[in-house]
Amino acid sequence: MPQRAKRPLALGCPPRPDRRHAFTAAYRATRYHVCDSPLGAFVILCGEPSPELATLLAAEPVGQWAFVTAENPGSVRLDRRANAERMRQLRAAVEALGFRHYPGRGEGIGGDWPAEESLLIVGVPEAEAVALGRQFGQLAILTGSRHEPARLVWLDSPGCGVTSGGAGA
Repeated sequence: MPQRAKRPLALGCPPRPDRRHAFTAAYRATRYHVCDSPLGAFVILCGEPSPELATLLAAEPVGQWAFVTAENPGSVRLDRRANAERMRQLRAAVEALGFRHYPGRGEGIGGDWPAEESLLIVGVPEAEAVALGRQFGQLAILTGSRHEPARLVWLDSPGCGVTSGGAGA
């Protein structure tokens, strides 16, 4: 039987159910580095609370945060120039919404996917973070609230994000 050619995911589409497990494992095995904040550099891990985030959020009227990238939409690799332009657009969108943000990068532990420049956005309600992730064609974002574990939120449908959160999910 001939093998079918692999097709890239359409930009912004959720992974097929049979691939979602692999994406979930990859996202959970990622270290979400915050490179520069008033508290210095620190790392966020899916399923774990972050004392640094709790401190940063103490001054925010909304005690929520999101870690979002604009790079490689739909987990389809783009060239460096295209990713840089997409990140410039994400920063502009976040600034237009009035949220504080800090530069970061998501780095997979396995090293089989390039690190992705990202933003830690503080004080952003989850619904607005989900909208940003969708606007930039992402499959999922990392989000959370003060003193809560970081959660992976799938951007499956326009109606809501689907959480795949803490250690038990």
